[in-house]
Amino acid sequence: MRPHRLLATLGALALTCSLAACSDEPQPIIEATPSTGPTSDPPPSPTPTATPVPDEPESAKEFIRRWQKEALAMQVSGDSTAYRKLTRNCGGCDAFADNVDRIYGDGGSIEIAASRVRAVSLVGRADGVSIVEFDVISSPTIVRDSTGSVAQELSGGRTRFQANIAQPDDTWRVLRISELV
Repeated sequence: MRPHRLLATLGALALTCSLAACSDEPQPIIEATPSTGPTSDPPPSPTPTATPVPDEPESAKEFIRRWQKEALAMQVSGDSTAYRKLTRNCGGCDAFADNVDRIYGDGGSIEIAASRVRAVSLVGRADGVSIVEFDVISSPTIVRDSTGSVAQELSGGRTRFQANIAQPDDTWRVLRISELV
C-alpha cells in the first residue's frame, strides 16, 4: 500500500471514529426537593447515590475506533507516542507513524478532511488474534511543507482495511494493518 494513501485513509477514519464516539443518551437529571414553606436556608440538595458499574472490557470494534482516534490526534499534533503505544511490531503502523513524524520533523503539517466508516466487523479469531475489517470513505487530505505550501494532495475515496489485533497485556494492540483490494 502506498504510505500516502494509508496516511489519508487512516487519518480520515480517525476523525470519523472520534465523532462517532459521542453519545446521544440523555444524562440523568436530579431535581431539588420542593420547598414546603418559607425558610431562611434553602433545603439541602439531594446527593445522588451511584451504583458502581463494573468496567466492561473494550471490544475489538471499540478498540479500532480508539486506535483511529489516536491516529487522528497524531496527525493533528505530530506526536506519535500514544498511537505507537497501541501497536506492537506492526510494520504498516510504524511506517505510518514514521511518515507523520517526518512531515512534522521537517516543519510540515497535515490537514485532515472528514470521512466516514462504512463498516467495522470482526471476521475471525485465530491463536488469540482478532481479525477486523472496516471500510472507509475518506475525503481529500492535504500535507503542507514547512513553508505552508501544499506538498501533497490526497484524493481520498473508498478503502477497505483488515487489521490483526490482540490483547497481550489486557489492552488491545494492532499487530498488522493491510489494505484489501
